[in-house]
Amino acid sequence: MSERMTKSGPSLVLLVLAACGGVQQSPGADCGAGTILQGSVCVGRVACGAGTVESAGYCAAAVRCGAQTELQDGQCVPKSSQPSITCGSGTSQVGSQCLAPAPVACGGGTEKSGNECVGTLRCAAGTKQEGSQCVVDVPPASTHKRVFVTRTAYYGNLGSIANADAQCQIAADAAGLKGTFKAWLSDASTHAIDRIAEVGAWHATGPGDEMVFGSRANLRGYPLVPIARDEYGALVPAGRYIFTGTSVTGVRTGSDCTGWTSQSTSVYATVGTTGSTSTAWTNYSTGSCFNGAQLLCLQQ
Repeated sequence: MSERMTKSGPSLVLLVLAACGGVQQSPGADCGAGTILQGSVCVGRVACGAGTVESAGYCAAAVRCGAQTELQDGQCVPKSSQPSITCGSGTSQVGSQCLAPAPVACGGGTEKSGNECVGTLRCAAGTKQEGSQCVVDVPPASTHKRVFVTRTAYYGNLGSIANADAQCQIAADAAGLKGTFKAWLSDASTHAIDRIAEVGAWHATGPGDEMVFGSRANLRGYPLVPIARDEYGALVPAGRYIFTGTSVTGVRTGSDCTGWTSQSTSVYATVGTTGSTSTAWTNYSTGSCFNGAQLLCLQQ
């Protein structure tokens, strides 16, 4: 075949191109009717059948997408956008609907305010509501040890120093204070100062985070500010008695309601008083074991 093409010259090449449907043209030449220019060759147009369309000189199937699909890059894909809805105040779009939020059911000690439950208690400064009670609002990052006067007063028949410690712990737990607490209390065989570890400083509960005792050594002297806060951080009126059985040096006085077992009107114990920065904080006077007094509790 190559020998025949060589001998016949250019006329045979043109005949072969024509037989194959294409005629070589110079760039920019116009092709005849029914043909299109591809590169430098005029080729016949593609006649596509039903359901097909011409694409780059070939017949390809015409894509028709369903009702819930749309054409993207030659393919039918699910429609991704949901209908746009303008919802009224207090509602939000969920699917193709505007829905109101579910009703708020508030628990004890709270009430509905808008779409939230808020506390109904009026807690003192420095405290916050948790459930149905007010507790000390202690900053989470605080590492200060706490000291407080119990809100409750007790008779002198506490039973023992260990029982007094238990009363301090009950009060602290009820107020949401963490850690272990001990009572500032002496008896015939125990000095209050020996019961307290060197873990201070001790700060008051409530606002201001005031330092009451800077160290254990301060417990042998005077508080830096008046002892005036209970376990909830509320102010305690000045002049309230505190059972101590302890002198200003932290040792026993020997006056202790008979080892904290008596509540007789004729038996007495050494008492301190709230609101004082003198020796009176731990050794103010003696008080009847029947009249009752509060406890001073220090965190360990």
